[in-house]
Amino acid sequence: MFFLSWNPDLGPLRNLPGESNIPPRQLDILRKDFFRLTEKNIYPFTRDRCYGRPHLSVVSPRGPISHETHNLALATNDWSALVLSLILAESSIELVPNELVDHPAILNWAQRKRKDPHSLVLDQTYHHSAILRLGPRGIGRGRPDIAHLSLLLALGSPLNLTGGLRCYVHTRDNNIINVDSKARLPRNTDRFTSLLEQLHQEKAVPPTGRPLMSIKPGSLGDLLSEISGVVIALTTKGLPKRMNEVASRLAELHNPVLLVGGFPRGHFSKDALSKVKECYRIHDQGLEAWTVVARAIYDYEKETASRGTFPKTSLM
Repeated sequence: MFFLSWNPDLGPLRNLPGESNIPPRQLDILRKDFFRLTEKNIYPFTRDRCYGRPHLSVVSPRGPISHETHNLALATNDWSALVLSLILAESSIELVPNELVDHPAILNWAQRKRKDPHSLVLDQTYHHSAILRLGPRGIGRGRPDIAHLSLLLALGSPLNLTGGLRCYVHTRDNNIINVDSKARLPRNTDRFTSLLEQLHQEKAVPPTGRPLMSIKPGSLGDLLSEISGVVIALTTKGLPKRMNEVASRLAELHNPVLLVGGFPRGHFSKDALSKVKECYRIHDQGLEAWTVVARAIYDYEKETASRGTFPKTSLM
């Protein structure tokens, strides 16, 4: 918990007219007592209220204090309604399908990692020849690096550091991965893939204590019902709109949800689009998922900071 107090100037009391004759030492004692009194009249946001982020955010009876201070009107509101939920939907993350476990590329990789082939995460980098066996069904599969890079950008953003972001990954085989805002993911994609393999086995990482990542079966519809927010998707099939305009629209919503495709090519399925309220296209050409995530978060940061919804996340 953090406090920000102001030190009152009691200098004028030393020269009070009339019968007042307070010794300087007693004035110092009064000043300290008054200092403690002002601390009690300051209402801090605790760590839990700020989603575990130890940033300074205080409101005093004299009005907002200007150090990453939130609007005084938000002091009694539920902040969860203001947090942006980012979903990497239909992400190319899956365990090796049964029809590929006997492929030499899979067996060699399993032997190298000393793991059961069924417990491996499909990876285009090492299993390309095996994925070719799937024919057209293999297009866009085995790309855990997309979710990895996108999450690194999201979790390292000022918006996340100030408690303004939640991250989820929905996989193509209908699993939901919840990523804690405090999670520090491996910078290496191979290590991230190993983490996903451990996650599929243990269902939570770490398996004891507060999980930084957890996985459970569930469709995109299940996740959206759980979040219960207004969903906006970014897709090349959407209405053309600049990203800053989309961010402005998100900032107007109660409990906004942003849907970004976690696959390398193609479009959202019809089932996914049926659950979306608005679809927008922010560029004439298709962009990489991590590029979309970076631009969306940055513009949302600027928009919320200009509205006073969240603390300013930069010096601009």
